[in-house]
Amino acid sequence: MSSLDNQVIFPAGHTNSSPVSVRQPSRSSNEENRNNDETMGNQVPDFPLSNIDHSSVFPGIYNVSNTTKISGALQKKLSQLTTNTTVTNSSTHPLSSTLSNVSLSLKSRKRLNSEGLTRNSGDSEMTDASYMVVQNKASGTPPTKKRLVDPNASTTNSGSTLHSAMASPTSTSNSEGMPRISTPSNTSHIASMPFSDDLQQLPLPSPSASPIQSGQLHEIEEGDNEDQECDEIEDDIARTISNSLMKHPLKSHDLMRVLNDLVLRLPPGSDESNMLLWNLLQRTDRSTLSSLSDTIKRSLRKDIITLLPSEITMKIFGYVDYVSLLKSSEVCKNWLNILTQSYDFWKDLLFKDGFISTQEEFNAEYEWIKSLKPEKNSSQITKAMYRRRLTISRRWKDLNFTPRRITLPDGANVITCLQFDGDKIVAGSDDHRITIYDTLTGATRSVLSGHNGGVWAMKYTGNTLASGSTDRSVRIWNIKQGKCTHIFRGHTSTVRCLEILEPRQIGVDDEGKPVMFPTQTLLVTGSRDSTLYVWKLPMTGEDDELPEEPIELEENSNKYLVRILRGHTASVRAVSGYANTLVSISYDTNVRVWDLRTGECKWLLSGHTDRIYSCVLDTKRNRCISGSVDNTVRIWDLNTGETMAVLEGHQMLVGLITLSDNALVSAAADSTVRIWDPQTGDSRHVLRGHTRAITCVQHDDNLIISGSNGMLKMWDTKTGKFIRDLLDDVDGDVWQAKFDYRRCVAAVQKNDRTFIEILDFEVPGTSPLNDYDEDQSMDEFN
Repeated sequence: MSSLDNQVIFPAGHTNSSPVSVRQPSRSSNEENRNNDETMGNQVPDFPLSNIDHSSVFPGIYNVSNTTKISGALQKKLSQLTTNTTVTNSSTHPLSSTLSNVSLSLKSRKRLNSEGLTRNSGDSEMTDASYMVVQNKASGTPPTKKRLVDPNASTTNSGSTLHSAMASPTSTSNSEGMPRISTPSNTSHIASMPFSDDLQQLPLPSPSASPIQSGQLHEIEEGDNEDQECDEIEDDIARTISNSLMKHPLKSHDLMRVLNDLVLRLPPGSDESNMLLWNLLQRTDRSTLSSLSDTIKRSLRKDIITLLPSEITMKIFGYVDYVSLLKSSEVCKNWLNILTQSYDFWKDLLFKDGFISTQEEFNAEYEWIKSLKPEKNSSQITKAMYRRRLTISRRWKDLNFTPRRITLPDGANVITCLQFDGDKIVAGSDDHRITIYDTLTGATRSVLSGHNGGVWAMKYTGNTLASGSTDRSVRIWNIKQGKCTHIFRGHTSTVRCLEILEPRQIGVDDEGKPVMFPTQTLLVTGSRDSTLYVWKLPMTGEDDELPEEPIELEENSNKYLVRILRGHTASVRAVSGYANTLVSISYDTNVRVWDLRTGECKWLLSGHTDRIYSCVLDTKRNRCISGSVDNTVRIWDLNTGETMAVLEGHQMLVGLITLSDNALVSAAADSTVRIWDPQTGDSRHVLRGHTRAITCVQHDDNLIISGSNGMLKMWDTKTGKFIRDLLDDVDGDVWQAKFDYRRCVAAVQKNDRTFIEILDFEVPGTSPLNDYDEDQSMDEFN
């Protein structure tokens, strides 16, 4: 009988220590027991893994129950254990089988005795009948490892059972008079098996119990120490199993203690540990497996994001869009904390998606919402800002949404310049006036009077407004009080354009401190007299005490005059500036680039063949763009002063140019609007739909609004597709049109009268946090 047939067998769930029979249950008895269970109404346990082969789970582990690589020393001890334990039940206890199988797997090496003797058999007994063929080692295939012992040492080829190996090594028989096996000196093979290189060493007594004498040892090849260590480990484990099961009754808690001893001695993650686990799982019912599955799944979860350095984590989240950012915040608390506490990702998205273009605009809305909800942190506020702007942005393109409309009559004049924000609308006209309206209600706040000619240039910053007129003067106004504070004189013709330059950082000094220019706000005015004047802009607060009459200053006595820029030979049509760089264009067909720190003309850009009507400064790429009566748009490199690209396509005067981060837009008298790539100058889209010359245009990275006689149209910047007509009752010119994220303000002509139209895409009466709160669901956000 083989050792596998001699295993101790327990019934499933057995806890009684009474002995049971060694007899293997027959197929018929199993069926009878199952039928009895069903008859008694007992439900047969469901073991989902019992029929699954381990190779599909652990493909690198051999099947212990089928292998012929059986550990010699451990197998002998387990055989002794089974023969000395009396059992009477015929059912197989799963834990016993598992312990046996795992123990058998511990030794899978080739073993060779001193004469090259090999064995390839799963039996634990060696009888005289087993040795059918005995041949000299010279006639066999030489082993890869061998032990060389004294050839004169006596050997005995006993036919006693393999269990005798458990006897004392100092005697020739065990306590029952059974002789022990000595190491044979000849190679033996089982006659029924072919010779193979995959050979198994006959089981030897423990090295500690039967040491090799130094006089007998001729040679030990490299690797023999490893085999000796493995023998010792096997003997140790076998003794643990044997002693535990023989000293204590075979109850559940005893078996658990034995199993724990075995588990502690197995290397973590080893093949033996995995096989032990698999054998136990195969004998585990469905309910327990389900509970284990939930626990294991939770334990296996690994958050890669939180394990990364914070800088990399911030970089990853910085690339995602708002939908992914929202979903990420719902993954787990760690991600939510990162997205709400570590960094303000929503602020970055506001700028990246084009909802906010300047830091000043961001600060204004942030402080407004912060005043309404002071308990909110920065990320919650910017998230509410993003949601609000996203919702409003969608309404612009929703044809079913009708914006709130306010119509303001302004008379029979022409609106020449227009600027607005969330608080006020400022409109300059050819009837010498500047009118200030309330943005929310449309009510007239004040009318600024003083110019003796039409106002053709106007711009404000904060509470200070500057205007230029055909009366050749420049006036400075306090908007809140509606008073003129200063009058600058010096130009000898119409002031046609102006620019306000705020202090900006242009570098750092030797100590690393930022270098700012200008050090205070500057005003640059361009005139038909071909000159540009640079002034310090006198600023007054809303509640400052003002003189009854404005301070009038001539050129020679004006302390606010910084310098005069001369060089153009014809009317200066437009100016654009940032920090210390100023670009001016003229009817003399030239573009000039000035350094305001010195007043020097850095570049004279020549190339247009006719008057230049429009220009814009591209600070991001250090370029400028100009549009001319010669029907072309030119892109200039301010590093070299060279023309980078000539954009052709328009058929008439290009009178208007606007620029955003990702789009360059030109509008011409040929009734078309064109979208260009600002980096390469490639044409993207041609917008057709107007029937007359384009009189006004503005755009950002999402929308374009253009006006012409009788039309005010809206387009998609990215696709170039027409979205909607914003006004359908205009029968005259559209003089001016400006828009921000929420409103469009247009100066139009209807029935020979001029009106200012306010289109508000915000829902009337809404609060930024009541209707766009950060706690809204994902569906409402989308």
